[in-house]
Amino acid sequence: FLFTERFAPAIERRPWLTRLVFRMEAGVMYTLWWLLQALGPERASRLGARLLGTLGPRSKSKDALVRQQLRVVEPEASAERLDELAGRAWTSLGMVMGEYANLTAIAEGGRLELVDEADLARYRNGGRGAIFFGAHYANWELLPIAIARAGVPMLALYAPIANPGLDALMARARTQLGCGTHARGDSVRPLVKHLRSGGAIGTLIDLRVEDGADLPFFGHETRLPTTAARLALRTGADLVPLQAERVGTARYRVRACTPIEVSTLEDTNAAVEATTRTMIAMMEDWIRADPALWLLANRRWEKRILDPTWEARRAALVGS
Repeated sequence: FLFTERFAPAIERRPWLTRLVFRMEAGVMYTLWWLLQALGPERASRLGARLLGTLGPRSKSKDALVRQQLRVVEPEASAERLDELAGRAWTSLGMVMGEYANLTAIAEGGRLELVDEADLARYRNGGRGAIFFGAHYANWELLPIAIARAGVPMLALYAPIANPGLDALMARARTQLGCGTHARGDSVRPLVKHLRSGGAIGTLIDLRVEDGADLPFFGHETRLPTTAARLALRTGADLVPLQAERVGTARYRVRACTPIEVSTLEDTNAAVEATTRTMIAMMEDWIRADPALWLLANRRWEKRILDPTWEARRAALVGS
């Protein structure tokens, strides 16, 4: 949102300019972080909603992506329905942004409710390994906080950010989670050891990743992560769904659902894919309930799926 899309290629071609932009972005975000923290959860949430509710639709490529992905989730939606969902999607993301600096205050101020349908007591004190999984839905950052505050030792998986200044800010933010963290792409050996010793990990599975498996998601194949299912099969850990529900401004309910069954197919890869399909089906049900609460600004499918005219336009460009 700091630079129009037409300047992005020029910035990326010049390392010195990239470094400058990174510093500017980090400076803006650190200032915004301080402001949001000073405002407190409710006012920060409302400010974030106003900011992204205004700025989001002005980013033509991102707003187009939001609408394209809404069309995948709701293929029969009218233009009016898409407008309504897209507008709420931006304000929802803005609320999450505003609340990010206030996660501790949300958790400690009676604004976070935990519904335990999974019998979390059996995962305390190394009693049994568990893999908690969820989606980028409502405020997903509260999922590990709710579980950690229930006394379950967790390692939360996260994706590093290319901008080192922002990555440092997010590392500072993750200290609010009350649990350990593990970067995606790092060795899985610490995760295996942690699970086998009765620990827990937390991960979000509604991501498009290069090292995943091609699986159907809302009727279209995309490359989804299978790490959670693979670790469950390898360690015998339970797979526990976590759902976040927004119940008000800076107020949430986190539901720890009954563990799902892991596939018993003899072929490991087939079992991993079957288990991941079950997990993804749950995510689809949650997202369909209100697609505007899902993080839609990150691309989940290939461009040919999102934009039916993309391949024709690319072919015309190559031919010219």
